[in-house]
Amino acid sequence: MRFGIRELVFLALLLAVPAASWLVVFGPRHQQIEQARNEVDLKQATLKQLARVTSRIDDLRDEIASGQAALERLELKIPGRDGVDGILQQITELAMQHQLVVRSVKGDRPLSAPLYMELPLSMSIEGEFEGIYGFLADVESLERITRVHHLKITRVIEGKATQAETLAALRADLTLSIFFDPGTDETSSTP
Repeated sequence: MRFGIRELVFLALLLAVPAASWLVVFGPRHQQIEQARNEVDLKQATLKQLARVTSRIDDLRDEIASGQAALERLELKIPGRDGVDGILQQITELAMQHQLVVRSVKGDRPLSAPLYMELPLSMSIEGEFEGIYGFLADVESLERITRVHHLKITRVIEGKATQAETLAALRADLTLSIFFDPGTDETSSTP
């Protein structure tokens, strides 16, 4: 067989067909396949991450429930503006339970803090030492957050009391702070 120009052109044409098909058809198709594989890998990674997150949903529900329980406990400790009267009633009842005489209760101006208000109450109570001590211990054990500061205890001397009666009669002047949630109304009045 003789190789002439005709055969060489035919051979070149035969070699050009696969090269052209690679450049025109198979090359772009290969890029599309690689792009599709990358998208599939990305979506599979996203699905794995989503599966991890959805597996934590029950844990998150438990965390939300415990957070809500903590908020409810905090609300028990710091009442709303309406709960201040109830605390005052509790404190008065505690004083009576310990056989103390409440001489005066005066509400001072509420002090503002970022998340709560503090209502200082100037109190004057009289009674025996055990009663005052029991009263202060019971105030400390209240569910509500309270603070006693500026405590001054003096002896009360009345008329012709015996020495034992004189030692038993004490007056406690104290400032008791009650903490409360101001709610949406920022202005407050002393109860």
